[in-house]
Amino acid sequence: MFDSVRTFFAGMWFCLVLIPTMVLGALFYLGILMFILSMLATGYSLPSFGLTYFKIVSIPFLLTNIFFRRCYTMIDKLYPFSIFALCNFFIVALAEKILAYGFDVIEPTRHLLTIIAVIVQVLVCRIIMGFYGSSSTCVGGFATLFC
Repeated sequence: MFDSVRTFFAGMWFCLVLIPTMVLGALFYLGILMFILSMLATGYSLPSFGLTYFKIVSIPFLLTNIFFRRCYTMIDKLYPFSIFALCNFFIVALAEKILAYGFDVIEPTRHLLTIIAVIVQVLVCRIIMGFYGSSSTCVGGFATLFC
């Protein structure tokens, strides 16, 4: 009886919280990309909301990890997907923050150095994420995401 109640609440949590969070996260991700593209096109800095968006999206996944772990056992690909998606979101949000900081001053050399710093940051974070995903200690692993 208790097991079916837990499964019911985990399903409700998935339908009412996680699915809207994933949609909202995708919209926020596209918004951050638009901010980055507009900063690169105009050369002017915009307010950086990427890390705030990341916090908003990561809270439901944190609560799922703590209270509704059953969602991850019901849908076995959800856990590696959520880790992968949040890592990507954080990398892009951090890149937006660095770009906004570097474009505060209108100076071509600073813009160039900022763009180089963002490219290096994205590459280093992706390499670290790749090492984490390919490690044998990763529960679920990114390799199982597409199997």
